[in-house]
Amino acid sequence: MATVHPLASDEVEAFLEPLRALALRSKATWGYDEEFLEAFATTLPTSLDQPGRVTLVAEEDDVVVGFAIVDDRGDHAWLEDLWVEPALQRQGIGRRLVEEAAATSARLGVLRLEWESDPNAEPFYLALGARRIGVVRSTLDEGRALPVMRLDVS
Repeated sequence: MATVHPLASDEVEAFLEPLRALALRSKATWGYDEEFLEAFATTLPTSLDQPGRVTLVAEEDDVVVGFAIVDDRGDHAWLEDLWVEPALQRQGIGRRLVEEAAATSARLGVLRLEWESDPNAEPFYLALGARRIGVVRSTLDEGRALPVMRLDVS
């Protein structure tokens, strides 16, 4: 069973490149072409050490198998990223990351966690109790609509 915990401030930058690579492997499972994945890579965080940012990692046997990034936006928290190692998807790791992201949001003193979802991930988030509150156009593909999701936290 994966354990989920925030990275300590002195270790976040050492995790940056491995987490970016994990995100790319995970995104690729949805069948996107190489051109789209290259464009997607440019949207990944270039730093984890930012004010108000909490990076959560899921680990099994000291190996990172997933991560989530939560940003404090003042009146709400923003789920910047959530990715699980492809071979370990559908084993509850994503659910644990969402639960910890919600708990982190509550500790920040906000009542909601929001994010833009890949359309392929929307059913997963809906099953966890999130709801769609809007739609935005993708910056990578004008024809793609991205659901904007919200999860109320307490």
